[in-house]
Amino acid sequence: MTTAVQPRQRTQVSPWKPLLVRQYRLLWIAQFGSNIGTWAQTLGAQWLVAGHGSALVGVVQTATALPMFLLVLPAGAVADLLDRRRLLLVAQLVMLVVAGALALLTLVGGLSTISLLAFTFLLGCGQAMMAPAWQAIQPELVPRDLISQAAALNTTSVNLARIVGPAIGGLLVAVAGAGWTFGLNAVSFVGAVVVLTLWRRPADLTPSRTSGLFRALAEGISYVRRSSPARRVLLRVLLFVPASCVIWPYLPVVARQHFGWGSAGYGVLVGAFGLGATIGALVLPHVRARYGPNELLMLAGTGFAVALLVVGFVPLAAVVMPALIVAGMCTLTALSTFNTSMQLLLPDSMRARGLAVYQLIFHGGMAVASPLWGWLGDWLGVAAGCVLAAGLLGLGAASVRWSSLATLDSPRSV
Repeated sequence: MTTAVQPRQRTQVSPWKPLLVRQYRLLWIAQFGSNIGTWAQTLGAQWLVAGHGSALVGVVQTATALPMFLLVLPAGAVADLLDRRRLLLVAQLVMLVVAGALALLTLVGGLSTISLLAFTFLLGCGQAMMAPAWQAIQPELVPRDLISQAAALNTTSVNLARIVGPAIGGLLVAVAGAGWTFGLNAVSFVGAVVVLTLWRRPADLTPSRTSGLFRALAEGISYVRRSSPARRVLLRVLLFVPASCVIWPYLPVVARQHFGWGSAGYGVLVGAFGLGATIGALVLPHVRARYGPNELLMLAGTGFAVALLVVGFVPLAAVVMPALIVAGMCTLTALSTFNTSMQLLLPDSMRARGLAVYQLIFHGGMAVASPLWGWLGDWLGVAAGCVLAAGLLGLGAASVRWSSLATLDSPRSV
């Protein structure tokens, strides 16, 4: 049984302060543009298959998340062994080419469901290769006392894009077709390529280690396995992420069947979730000044569970939209807490590999759970799936009392 940590004095820091750091600001803006393209494409891809049921929408989500499960561990080792800037640049270039090819194939009328899943999988591979390196460079860009704000801003980038991207994507699908959302995604990688090309990373941060890939992998896994604080973070991820991802295979069905909306309306629902996450990023520093990570996770799990029940049972858009805003706030709170905890617990030499294990659990849970939720929704209905997911989230929130996280300023020890 874990001993509860005592409350400590917390200082409130502006959520936007990391943006005062020039290189972080440039990378954040570039990544925000890339995230807009990603969410526009996600909407286009999910809408193309939504008419075939929520199970196939879940398979699209799996095609995105599965590469993380397969590749993120070696990607973490590579990010600790090689120059992280170059690795990020190569990943962005690969995704630009893949997204461009997908757009071209769609526009000429040659896209099938299988090819859509294949290209989605390849884009997921690019995301998997860059994810550990992207998270591992954050402590290089901002001071340690701003890491939690930087982690929240990174999540905010995704969720601001979740407002803008689906809105643009929904309009593009309605006016011109899904192929243009894929083209927008290809163009969105250009900004990140330019910023990464111009970034002059300090020479003393370039790894000089020559250990092999498999040895580096084994070292990273062994470190996380021996670190009790890191294991507790990963347990909390497992208790939140697979249940919370139920929202994605169900939202297109809710838009179509509950409200009779088209692609633009579906984009509005996704945007409401993103708006909630953005609001969450703004209020999180104020909330974090009063509550510790464990209390935040209890609030996030409980709030998301209630929001799911509303989505599953209330056929009124005026009620579902605020519930999605609450779900977005809860997701931002949970993911920021997970990410900040791992960033502060890991030494630089193990950061990318430790974060790769975190990404493995995170995206592996999504890859496995998404099609299962979709299948359950087709078999028993969206309401039943929401009830089960809400129950799991409630149990996870309650379990914080006997399996809590260490404080965010805990020493990096095993």
